[in-house]
Amino acid sequence: MLAAGSHDEIAEAFADVLKQRTPRDLALHIERLFREGGAKHSVLIDGVTDVLRQLKTRGVTLGVATNDSIGGLEASLAPHGLLKGFAFLAGCDSGYGTKPEPGMALAFCEAAGLQPQEVAIVGDAMHDLEMGRRAGLGLRVGVTTGTGPREDLEPHADVVLEELGELLGLEGLR
Repeated sequence: MLAAGSHDEIAEAFADVLKQRTPRDLALHIERLFREGGAKHSVLIDGVTDVLRQLKTRGVTLGVATNDSIGGLEASLAPHGLLKGFAFLAGCDSGYGTKPEPGMALAFCEAAGLQPQEVAIVGDAMHDLEMGRRAGLGLRVGVTTGTGPREDLEPHADVVLEELGELLGLEGLR
């Protein structure tokens, strides 16, 4: 839940346990903690900068869809200089819904001028891959570099990769 849920979903899970002791505006406090934590503690996956650069060189339009807030996303990526490399950014509060619903993926398709079957989703959690399935995306790629182990990703993915650099060898990614 902490890795894949939105701040509202996480707050709801805590509220189920805390009942009447649930702090008012718990979701806002969780979002603030994630945003501040992302700004201070975000770490890049080995090789991600090079992989993103190579994909951009090939003409691949890149986007990010996260169940974190847009503020949390920006706080996590800005220290690494990655924001400018993405044509599309969506958080749980961007108006497209949350994963695994298809809204963020379909909004990316529209913004990029692509049909869903022309788009690949790369994710480290079942929520990412399920969003891709619901949106009708052409390729669902699981990566074991995050929270999802191979056995959790395989039923939802067309292919599962051990490291992000393997993306560069996939057919269909210009």
